[in-house]
Amino acid sequence: MPLTFDFGPENRPDVLAKRAKTPVTLLAGFLGSGKTTLLKHLLENQHGLRIGVVVNDLASVNIDSQLMRRYDHGLVEIAELQNGCVCCSSADDLFSAVQTIAMRSKDCPFEHILVELSGIGDPQAIRCNWALATDCQLPAAMLTQLAKVITVVDASAFLADWRDTRKALERNGSAEHDGRGRGKGYSTSREMVGNLLAEQIELADVLVVNKCDLAKAEELSKTLQTLRAINPTAELCQTEFARVPSAVLPPVPIGLKIQTAGQEKGYSWTQTTKEVQLKMPIEKHVKGKDIDFTLRKGSLTLGLKLREVAKGVLAGEVANADDAMFEIESIGQERHVLLCLEKKEPGMWSSLWKQSGVPACGHQHCNGHCFQAKPVRIASEEGRPFWSFVFQRRRPFHGQRLQHLLEEWQDALSCSFDIEQEVLEVDSTSQAALQGVLRSKGFAWSTTEPLRCLRWSQAGRCVSCAPEDYWWQPLNSEQRRFRLSYPGAEAEFRELQQKWHHEWGDCRQELVFIGGSEMVEETIVGLLEECLLTDAEFEEFKVTTSQLKVPDDEFGVEELFRETEALEVSASQQEEQANSDDADTAFLRSLGVGCKLQDSAKFEAVD
Repeated sequence: MPLTFDFGPENRPDVLAKRAKTPVTLLAGFLGSGKTTLLKHLLENQHGLRIGVVVNDLASVNIDSQLMRRYDHGLVEIAELQNGCVCCSSADDLFSAVQTIAMRSKDCPFEHILVELSGIGDPQAIRCNWALATDCQLPAAMLTQLAKVITVVDASAFLADWRDTRKALERNGSAEHDGRGRGKGYSTSREMVGNLLAEQIELADVLVVNKCDLAKAEELSKTLQTLRAINPTAELCQTEFARVPSAVLPPVPIGLKIQTAGQEKGYSWTQTTKEVQLKMPIEKHVKGKDIDFTLRKGSLTLGLKLREVAKGVLAGEVANADDAMFEIESIGQERHVLLCLEKKEPGMWSSLWKQSGVPACGHQHCNGHCFQAKPVRIASEEGRPFWSFVFQRRRPFHGQRLQHLLEEWQDALSCSFDIEQEVLEVDSTSQAALQGVLRSKGFAWSTTEPLRCLRWSQAGRCVSCAPEDYWWQPLNSEQRRFRLSYPGAEAEFRELQQKWHHEWGDCRQELVFIGGSEMVEETIVGLLEECLLTDAEFEEFKVTTSQLKVPDDEFGVEELFRETEALEVSASQQEEQANSDDADTAFLRSLGVGCKLQDSAKFEAVD
């Protein structure tokens, strides 16, 4: 049973589930890439949309006069985070800001919410926090949907940052904090920044390649090739000053876009939370018998005989539809038919009429100018395409041999570029093959941490392989049940069943390598297989690890259960004892036992 909280009758999950969810877009990217410029551009060019914004630094947005006018009219609401990065300890600050924006106006909700992450913000951590909040049925998560991640890339600095993260680390400040809350064994801050750069690109739905005017043609071409190799499915937009198409944001869901009034051909209409009014101008000679009016099962027709003016299915339900009547009003020389319809349930309709559908793109008002990804051919410098392969084995790495390979890999990547970022000659075929790897990631199994899954991540010159969660296989039934209670864990475990080994469960090597023409699969596979345990070592490994168990204090399962049961038993025993004492005392006093003692005690208290 999921953990839930009580936020009052208006915010009950069953009530919030009926409301349309506001799409949330995360703006990611390193400092200096142009996130704030993109944010300002989106706010200034989303005409007619109500947008909520969550920023880390309100001063950096530098609201100008045009944006301030939209703010004054209630089209923009900006909330500032007080505690920095939203991807770790300040997740509650993020949801508090999002909930404030989402519930600012229940009748006219915001149609988009933009969240600007810090330079080292991790979109994946935000996704995990959102999943947890949804599982706990927090109002902020029930009212919103994490719809899109837009990552901004500086075309003039990306290649330099990819090759050497030192400058990126300086620009983004100290990176000692970790967006996922990773603990012991995680890599140095420099490696974290390099891998975070890759993850921001991998998780993006839209890649905004900004400052294209500042990048040389060859530099821009290599940047596009690298981005496409890392994330071939993301929409790609090349920009200057972050000027992206307005339709880059996700479409507004039907039911969220609120139209308070409309001027149509032959009639006008307005709505409040309680009623809808239609006005149809008529000529002086028109009588009541000339008006054609029907309202059946939500379908409305209003017009003159032989001339329909307003006809369609209403967007909401009407109360007392059979009793609805129109009036003819005269104001000076003008005459019109007035129809007032009471809403069955208070609230705003998205429009007067029920919408039959939206364009294939999903945007209600795209006018055929929807944002489309630009096709960019994935090609290396020699014109050969980037490609990938997967290394999969069911045998652990020898810890020392793996560490030696990682050090050799780091040395090969470190010497591949000099200060001017020019390629240097290498001394061995293996080093050349390692230098050809653009990106690698996955799961590793090692003798140094036989019960834990190692997270392998390499981006450019940054290589790390650090322990994270325990494998599922060594968990006992209580630990596994405890872990399955986490959001998304059940789906992950179900997917792993397809890869489950009869002896080793999910323990495995599963590494993906992406590279260009210099990457040689046979060489890299050979280097990795040399790190695997030999047959004799594997047999010894089975014996030495057969008695290893995941400690319960890592999960707190038994201790939590014991404390919970002890508290319940203790409270129950105390209550039973108190009830028993009260019953015995009442019985004895009914017999007159102790009455004199009680009276003397009263006198002593008075004295």
